[in-house]
Amino acid sequence: MNISRVSTLVYLDTMIVFIGALVWTGLPLYFFEMTGSYFYAGSMYLIGGFSFILSNIVSNYLFKVLSRYTAKFFVTTLSILTLASFFALNNQLFNLMFFLMLAFQFFINGLSFILESGFNMFLSNQPHKDIAYRNMFLLSAKTIGFFSGPILFIFFGSEMYLVFLLFFIGLLVYEYLYPIVAQLKIESISFANVEIFKKVPKSYLFIMFIDGMFLPVVMNYSFIILKETFSASDLTVSLFWLIGGVSVLLGNLLIRRMDIQKIHSKVYLITIYLMFGLILMILAPNSSLFLIGFFILTLINPLFMSLIKASFLVVFDPHYRSMALAGMNTLNQLGTILIITVITFMLESSKFFNISYIIPLCLCIGIIRFLILKNILKRGIQ
Repeated sequence: MNISRVSTLVYLDTMIVFIGALVWTGLPLYFFEMTGSYFYAGSMYLIGGFSFILSNIVSNYLFKVLSRYTAKFFVTTLSILTLASFFALNNQLFNLMFFLMLAFQFFINGLSFILESGFNMFLSNQPHKDIAYRNMFLLSAKTIGFFSGPILFIFFGSEMYLVFLLFFIGLLVYEYLYPIVAQLKIESISFANVEIFKKVPKSYLFIMFIDGMFLPVVMNYSFIILKETFSASDLTVSLFWLIGGVSVLLGNLLIRRMDIQKIHSKVYLITIYLMFGLILMILAPNSSLFLIGFFILTLINPLFMSLIKASFLVVFDPHYRSMALAGMNTLNQLGTILIITVITFMLESSKFFNISYIIPLCLCIGIIRFLILKNILKRGIQ
């Protein structure tokens, strides 16, 4: 596969991620505005987590056995689900939307997984830079999507899904004319080859699980903190997503310019900056300082996960990287599902746990994650 084909995988994935970002930030705020329920506000991460795990495993398998037709199937199904979601939202059928959201996120994540799997087969001997290159496109899409999602859904509501429908129809036509996944050959997860994960150190697997408890929690509940603690406007919430997206993008630009060993040697300094951002969010007397803390946090966090992800993937042969990606994402999402479920239960039922405890909880999780990463780097895994 030539470079232009690899670039096509990145460009199309960027558009898929953009739509996912619009839904990811737009629908939770839309639900929260209409219901005032923490359950509805946290529903996207719960539903997204379950669907992400399922889509990684199932998409991995379908990609293996139906390589030539998998993308067409996913895009066709997304078109149908998009139309169904339009009618459900238009009639305020929120219970039905849970099932549609689960299915929609499943196929969005699955299609993105297929495109990322193709990209991962062509990593160079500087994989952290390749991943940072791809992340710059995807994070730009997320930045715009996260920023505009709350505004667009509040103002346009269900009509947003009609725009998505037009894109999926166009993508389906493109896929029929220029198949982008037909020539990719990968291994899928099965009982026969899952043994390959045994050669990965347990600390590596555990940090993937712990990481799922960190940034998703900050992102999912910070906009509620802005609303309840600082009485922030919808514009401020959108600015929150914009700041986060821009800082993560800058973090990946920084990674592109740094040698991997230099990042290793500065892990203590990196951790201090990251903890400072969290502490600033905890102590912030107003939304402005809260946003500054969030900017610092999301600027530094990519330095952790790009190193871990790159090191994890290069352990595997290229045709096994799809399987490795599925396993890695599954562990990450299991962490997210566990922590979001516990937090949602505590917020809804406990009188002793409130929204102000969430960022301090993330600070504790961040310290645990650093200790595990320190152990990994000490062992010299690259």
